[in-house]
Amino acid sequence: MASDGLPWKVGKTMEAWNWANDPPEHETDENGNRVLIPWETVRDRYREHVNTSVSYGKIPNQKMVTSIRNYADYGIMPGHFLTALITNDLRGTFNRADPTNRALIPEWLTWTWNYAPGIFSVNSRDKMVEHCRKMRD
Repeated sequence: MASDGLPWKVGKTMEAWNWANDPPEHETDENGNRVLIPWETVRDRYREHVNTSVSYGKIPNQKMVTSIRNYADYGIMPGHFLTALITNDLRGTFNRADPTNRALIPEWLTWTWNYAPGIFSVNSRDKMVEHCRKMRD
């Protein structure tokens, strides 16, 4: 945790704040009371965190950056290949990859694990849909 107790300020790794699975909804005020964080604030903090933590420059296929940013920042569902990758569906990742991305699957797996864990490995299509819904609200 950061000195002010806010998890999104810790380091530059997605493990610091696994927003996809556990977004903070409350924080403590100066009197020690739990107060609800407005959704717009949570979303803005998340976007700041992703933009400083995710290594977009290391994405194996740079043609996919726009789709990944649209998913992360604006809740726009990506195509079938990225959906399979993000939900940890390895069979689906291979089945839905075009020839370029199929050759890059080892690099894609490395990227999601080392440079963009958390939001990019949600393990479930339902969690992806929920992320998209929240980002568009």
